[in-house]
Amino acid sequence: MSVGAAQAQTEDSPWWLSLELTNNKFKFRFWEGLYDFGQLDNAGFRVGVERYLNSSFDLEVGFSHGNLIYENLFDATVTDLGVRVAYKFDNGYILKKESKLAPYVHLGTGIGWIGNVAEGGSLIFQEFDGESFGAINFGGGLKFKATENAEINARANYQKSYNDTPDYMQYSLGVSFSLSRKKDSDGDGIYDSEDGCPNEAGPTENQ
Repeated sequence: MSVGAAQAQTEDSPWWLSLELTNNKFKFRFWEGLYDFGQLDNAGFRVGVERYLNSSFDLEVGFSHGNLIYENLFDATVTDLGVRVAYKFDNGYILKKESKLAPYVHLGTGIGWIGNVAEGGSLIFQEFDGESFGAINFGGGLKFKATENAEINARANYQKSYNDTPDYMQYSLGVSFSLSRKKDSDGDGIYDSEDGCPNEAGPTENQ
């Protein structure tokens, strides 16, 4: 017998795979370029694996690759590998765990590589061709819990380099899928975490 509403990431469904389309925005001076949404040729992709830690925190490891272009000054590709810790607002303290909309913020670190810097741009950026860098990343996003085992995710992530490599913002939109198989000990089609009698099929009175 079910005793609660269906939820997405929980202790019983800890592993998730995320697939996202990205759009990278080059930071030139101050915040210039980060919000140039009219430039759509900075497309890329991101793949991540998320791990539920508790009701407030998730851990994620991700890999992304895409273009990083800014007007006629910079034209290259950027690849990064990073780890993040996300703080979820649908933790039962701020928003209900059953909330369909789940905002979050995240903080992490990682490494990246700049490659394929095109000739003809600003000479000050030519030196970064083939350059690797370490970075801190931070940002936030919003998940929509479409089903118990699938979410739609939109986020913005700022990559701040530890050296002189250009910083950039990565916007992404994608989906996440559960990789876990929930336990149903009595085989009645109701997961143990939602079953009032997990070892006896049927209504709770059967227990």
